[in-house]
This record gives sequence, C-alpha cells and structure tokens, in this order.
Amino acid sequence: MAWRLQLSSRPIRRLEILPGKPALLAAWTGAEVVHFFDLQHGTRFDPLTLHAPPGDDLSTPEWSRFLDSLSAPNGARLPLFRTPDVSVYAALEAHTRLFQRSTGLTLRTAAGDIALADAPRSPLQCAFDRALALTACLDAQAKLHLYRGAVRLGAFDTGLVLDDEAAPQLVASEAGLIFAGDGSGIVVYDAQGQEKRRFQAHFRFAAMACSPDGRLLALADLDSGVLRVFSTAAMTQTHQRFTVDLLAEARKAQLLPVTASTGAVVSAIAIGNKGTLAFSTLGLVCVTATSRMKASGR
Repeated sequence: MAWRLQLSSRPIRRLEILPGKPALLAAWTGAEVVHFFDLQHGTRFDPLTLHAPPGDDLSTPEWSRFLDSLSAPNGARLPLFRTPDVSVYAALEAHTRLFQRSTGLTLRTAAGDIALADAPRSPLQCAFDRALALTACLDAQAKLHLYRGAVRLGAFDTGLVLDDEAAPQLVASEAGLIFAGDGSGIVVYDAQGQEKRRFQAHFRFAAMACSPDGRLLALADLDSGVLRVFSTAAMTQTHQRFTVDLLAEARKAQLLPVTASTGAVVSAIAIGNKGTLAFSTLGLVCVTATSRMKASGR
C-alpha cells in the first residue's frame, strides 16, 4: 500500500481514515465537499457535497435528516462536519453528537441536548473523543477545557506558548488521550484531566495526528519536510522520512501526471492503529505506512 494522487490545486483541509469494508480515506477539499478513496488501492468513490439546512435550530426534522446523511460509502459516520455557523462532531454511538457554535458547546445524546457549562465561547481548537464523548477545547490563554460527557472536568493550564508562528494543535484519540500542541511542545492529558506526559520537540511541527488507540502520534516537520512518528507511551520517535521520498515511491492512483517532488508544507495528516499514514501537501494526497519509513536510530 503506497499511492498518491493530485486531488486539488489548493491545500487539503482535513484527512480521516474511516474503518469499514473497505477502509476509506476521506479528504476534504472544502467545507462542504469530501472525497473518498479505497485506503488500500486509491480507487475513487463518488464525492459527497453537503449543504446544511437553513436556520440554527438543530432539532428540526430537516437537520435530523441531514445529520443522518453524514456518512461515507462504507457506512462509516463522518467524524466532523463544519458549516459557517456550526461544527458537528459525531461519536461512535449513533445518538451522540457534539455541536460547536459561537454560543457555546452542546452535547446531544439519546436523552436530549445538554449545554456544556462554562465552555469557552471562541476556542482556538476543539477535539472530540468519539468513543468516550470526551470534549477538549483550547482557549486563547492556552487553557485546556475538558468534559466527560456533560460533566466538566476543569480548565487546565497547559503551559503552551501560543503565538502567530504556528497554529495551535489539538487532537483526541478514541482511547481517552488528548494531545495539545503549540508547534514545538506537546502536553498529553487523560480522560480524567490528569497530565500524563510533556514533550518538547527539537523541530517545529505544522500538523499533528494520533491513531485511534492513542499509541501513535504523527508530526510534520515545518522546516525540513520530514514526517515523524512517535510512540506515545514515552513520546519516543520510532520512524521518520522525507515527504518527497514517500511521494516519489508511491504509485500513481491516476493517469494524470503528478509532480512528486514538492517542498510544500504538510497541511493534513491521518494515522491508523497499524501504522497506515496519510498526508497531503497542497492538493497532493499520499497514503503510505510506517513500514516504508526509516526506523529511528538506524
């Protein structure tokens, strides 16, 4: 498994690996357009163009039908959908969703909608653990607000330094681990709001992703174009390789010519539990694996 294709002339907004038969890669070229590819071979499926219903009442039948339509060709639910007014995070449990709006955060369960108390109105980043319904928000003061379901665990001072040099990063596993980063440092929290570990990189990173089981963390080096993979147990680097090398050896999954050597910054990453790795530079998408990278220390 190693393929690449030119999907867009603009940077890809987000990548997601969606389990199922077959496993798919979802790639967002716009807020309302998502493309799907067979993760193994790069075969295209029909893209999905999404248009949210008018109005801000998320309890209407129109919104309910729209939310039910947010799924991939293999039946997997889309983890996240954004409109100009609302971001919708989907839990693994069918009736549970998180809505992020300018008025705050609302958790929807089978029992109804619950506003999350004292949530920041304009967080810099939000992340959602789809298995545990664990919500994380990073505010402008670098405080991490955590909720387990509708229960507020607290606001925690991460010690991160947020500036204009690199966008803050916040990702959630499906195993109760939250990773917050500021472009050079990372702090890891568990589902109880306890700080588990802290890591200071020797490089600046532009994008970050964790595997669903929380065991692997992928970072894109902002300056060198190197992808690095870490074991999160002790935040030790296990693999690395230049993106240009990964692109050069990947099979073209299209007939159109693609220039493999690009110095563009990685805009999105996704990583699976077994080391499957997807990344994008500008509009170029590549799926590879840690087995094709160089083990650290060799």
